[in-house]
Amino acid sequence: MTLLSTLLSLTAIALSFKSIRTIPMRVILALLCFFQLFLLGFYFVADHLTGSGVNESVLYHLNTDMEGAGLKEFSYLIALSTAYLLSILLMSTLLYRKSYNKNHIKPIRYSTSIAVFIAALATNPTLLDIGRAFYSNQSGTPSDYIDIKKASLPESPKNLVFIYLESLERTYFNERIFPNLLPELSALEQQAISFTDIRQAYGTGWTIAGITASQCGVPLITPANGNAMGSMDQFLPRANCLGDLLSKHNYELNYLGGAHLNFAGKGRFYKTHNFQRIEGLQELHHTLKNPLYTSSWGLFDDTLYDLAYQRFEELSTKNQPFGLFMLTLDTHHPSGLQSSTCKEVQYADGKNPMLNAVHCADRLASSFIRRLLSSKAADNTIIVVASDHLAMQNTASGLLNQSPRRNLLMMFAPNHSGDQISKPGSTLDTGPTILQLLGSPIRVLGMGRSLLDKNTPTLTEAHTSLDDTLTSYRNFFKSLWSFPQLEAGITVQPNSQKLFLGQRVLDFPALILLNADLHVREVRFPSIEDPSLSYQVSDLAPEQLFILVDHCPGKKSINPAPPLSDTLFCMSYGALGADKPFKRLALREKIHFSKYQLEEELLAYKVQGAGKLYAEQRQQLLLLDRYGTADVIDYKSSINSSFTLISSSSPSGNSRIETGTSDMELSRGLTLIGLGNDQSAVVLQHQDTCEPYRHQEPLVDSFQNIINRESFQVFAIIAHDSAWCRDKEDMRPALESTNLDAWRTLEFRTPYIAIIDKNQTQQEFLGSPNESLAIRIN
Repeated sequence: MTLLSTLLSLTAIALSFKSIRTIPMRVILALLCFFQLFLLGFYFVADHLTGSGVNESVLYHLNTDMEGAGLKEFSYLIALSTAYLLSILLMSTLLYRKSYNKNHIKPIRYSTSIAVFIAALATNPTLLDIGRAFYSNQSGTPSDYIDIKKASLPESPKNLVFIYLESLERTYFNERIFPNLLPELSALEQQAISFTDIRQAYGTGWTIAGITASQCGVPLITPANGNAMGSMDQFLPRANCLGDLLSKHNYELNYLGGAHLNFAGKGRFYKTHNFQRIEGLQELHHTLKNPLYTSSWGLFDDTLYDLAYQRFEELSTKNQPFGLFMLTLDTHHPSGLQSSTCKEVQYADGKNPMLNAVHCADRLASSFIRRLLSSKAADNTIIVVASDHLAMQNTASGLLNQSPRRNLLMMFAPNHSGDQISKPGSTLDTGPTILQLLGSPIRVLGMGRSLLDKNTPTLTEAHTSLDDTLTSYRNFFKSLWSFPQLEAGITVQPNSQKLFLGQRVLDFPALILLNADLHVREVRFPSIEDPSLSYQVSDLAPEQLFILVDHCPGKKSINPAPPLSDTLFCMSYGALGADKPFKRLALREKIHFSKYQLEEELLAYKVQGAGKLYAEQRQQLLLLDRYGTADVIDYKSSINSSFTLISSSSPSGNSRIETGTSDMELSRGLTLIGLGNDQSAVVLQHQDTCEPYRHQEPLVDSFQNIINRESFQVFAIIAHDSAWCRDKEDMRPALESTNLDAWRTLEFRTPYIAIIDKNQTQQEFLGSPNESLAIRIN
């Protein structure tokens, strides 16, 4: 499909040349071209990282906290992606220009090019992958899912050490492809139960998903836009996982990882599922002899193994069973990270950095396992060694793809040695297999089945396509997140940006969607790749009840009570298609709504459908999302062009000029722009007037002198962030020679736009502090 979609794109571009005259039609062509090429580029980047296109791991990480991600390792990819983005912007702009035909309009060629672009989008691999990721046609609890709330164990259960080897899949053990790459682990395998056919199932192909699958027996499917990880207080609370089951038998549960706990929600997962000590880079950093000895992802493996063995010895002295779970980092894609103790270790000619890292991991992991096996607690300990997922795209991918890809899973247990199990399974089956080794009669956990149970088939064996089966159960897996409900009402704490729903705590901004009986069916949080929460509200069905806690919009948007001049956050609630406008309240201090109050307020909304009020409120929200205010002022000028001018008073806001074909972003301070009849907007002068006067770059000329000599008929002066910070005198060099006056009354972070029309009178517009101002010039 990728090749077909690319060929269709090129065909559509060729057909577009000199096919149309009108500006709107040319804009449509340029936008279709940009969108299609952007999605193709996104697919190639995603496929480069995952090796399997835009899979569920891409969607997950786009929506979660990226703190702790080793972005330095992908600097080359970021640079190439930026270059590609600029090139398709240029290509789309050229298409806009080259599609122009002044004399001979060719409607058939134009229509055909549009149709081919749509066909290219229909076959675009990004859209196809996203569609597959969100397909679900099942409701209720699937018959394959077994909820184990308690697993009986022997009176004196064995300890458990679980070692996740980052991306170190079983394929690396293939001697034909990788001769002598893992000699020490291969030798140790003779003492272990080795599972040779562990496949990667849907929703298990990245670190936190592999952890979830192996400990809970379910794939990691996130609710709605996949963004609940960022601000949800609990991680899959309705799933019963190994930690939940072991904690009921008095296990002391520990997790040690080299990366940040915040990355992908690992820390929240272990906390939710009853681990007592949960430590990542920040918690372990103080133990380092050399604080600078870290990689872009976190602790090197030699450090982690030393810390883990110290913890193992400490736990072994206690009269209590324990679980020690750990996750390595040195074999992380794209090229691995070698610990200093492996400085001289290389594989073959040493030219493949990932294979060098894997060769080093063989030495470090096997040394750690041997220490465990020779310890006094060995006879009472089960050791699990597993890859968290198959390796993503790395410098060894070409070799890995020469044979069927399989995950690593070995278990060292007393009285079990050298057993090879070829039963087909997935990482979903790891948890129940561990339970059986620990002596539990339980052979199932979630969607997992014990690989040691000869009488019970795994889902891999039972279903023709396990991935299709799991995908069809998406709705059920989303329900395992267990959204908090409103039985105890809701408390909003603006200072800490927290929502309290009974014992549950959520961060805000947040959008809560409710059923007709006020049952919370979904919670959404903002994420960088999703539309804003205001936009998402505008896209809701007319009857959908919602509660939105977010940054306040402009004063006049929906007539809030009380006024918003001195507040940052607002709480909105209602339904867009009801018989009255939804309400918006300013949040200045802690506020509580009881369940009775919520019922009284929300159930008073009577759904009318997609009528006039629905359209008006939806339009206000769309304007709010686009411009930061719903009050867009119309201004008639003497030029035959349309522009929208936006002045944002927030440092993180987006002051800009929209010309209809492109946006021009503005910098802090005052900017003088000339507006032309041909939709052109040219920056003539800029000054960061917020800098103290003595630090400002000297003006080339005053704004008025530039206006006098330029041929433009209409000029605009736009403030971004704040036009002044310490002294209003800082604005004087730019503006004093003009006939403008309102700028003298500007307050800190107040939006400001002045329009000077040589054929008309000039006009100044002031907004409210900490808000946005938008003017549409027609």
